[in-house]
Amino acid sequence: MAQFPALSPSAAPITFGAVPVTTTSSLSGSESRIRHGTAEIGRRLRLTFENVSESDFLAILGHYREQRGGFDSFGFSTTTLAAALTPSGYAWLYASPPQVVDEHADVFTVACEFKAEPRGLVVAPGDAWRSFFSTFTPGATSNGIVSAAGAAWVTSSTLFRPGSTTTNPPDLELLMNGSNNSSTFINTGTSGAGVTPYVNAKISTAQSVSGGSSGYFDGSSYLRVANGSWAAYQGVAVKVELDFYAISVPTSGEEFVGLISKDNYGICFGWGILLYSSKISVLANDTTWSLDCSVSVTANAWHHLIVESSASGGTTVTLDNAVISPANSVRFTNCNADITVGCLSYNNPSYFFNGYIDNVSITRI
Repeated sequence: MAQFPALSPSAAPITFGAVPVTTTSSLSGSESRIRHGTAEIGRRLRLTFENVSESDFLAILGHYREQRGGFDSFGFSTTTLAAALTPSGYAWLYASPPQVVDEHADVFTVACEFKAEPRGLVVAPGDAWRSFFSTFTPGATSNGIVSAAGAAWVTSSTLFRPGSTTTNPPDLELLMNGSNNSSTFINTGTSGAGVTPYVNAKISTAQSVSGGSSGYFDGSSYLRVANGSWAAYQGVAVKVELDFYAISVPTSGEEFVGLISKDNYGICFGWGILLYSSKISVLANDTTWSLDCSVSVTANAWHHLIVESSASGGTTVTLDNAVISPANSVRFTNCNADITVGCLSYNNPSYFFNGYIDNVSITRI
């Protein structure tokens, strides 16, 4: 999520929104109101920056262009806007292009209008989007407003993909959102397991699938997610999902790099997902490669990967929305090991990935 330039506005009037409510009236004249969520929608903000330099004006204009004319959400620094003015779980969007209100002696007065609303309510197949609705109790009454009893809303930490049938929340979820060069990675999955970056793993705004940023791995860096009972995947159906952008891919049959693994080197091996000879491979249960797919991975391009391991055995691999039949079947097994992203084996890290990774999740299905 890119951040607006850190400029102090001379004026910042805000128009507050309201929660979504449907009002109906009966023939007797009584009125019923149904609340469809607890998150405020329709909040507007107009920021005016007086006497800014040409470079600052161009920085504002450049940020607007980076946000694809307002379609991408972003954050404000505390220099620009106090955190209290942003509804929890929401991000800002441009409501209109920046406007030059006045110009003299190479200084500008610039006005920008923004809105804080849910985004991505309609998406194309393959797109990733987030719902920013807050949770609430269906059927509950508050201040005379009844929450719709059959509504199925979700928390702001849920990542959706069109066509997904998964109903369980992810145990591990790394959305890779943050400011450029940040070394803070947050697991928003239900496990709450901590994430530790090693060497030079960091957030980068140079590439992303959603949220304006991704995790960057320079060929010697990786993330380690603490192990726990949440990661005991033996005998259960598991889905591992991620987006990756390889700056370089191994071309020789003797070369491979790790995308994500659960491996305690020399003690136990649960499973690993790799690039092997420019293709996707899955290793599990100390067996041979479960997949040596015929579809090559292209460097310098985003790929969406799903690997599903059934409870009874068997592996399904989907690359860029195309299902690939594995060469043989394996089953993910439990291993007392941390999860690693960007390499294989947490206690003997090796086979490092060079590129960007986004939207990592592990879900019981």
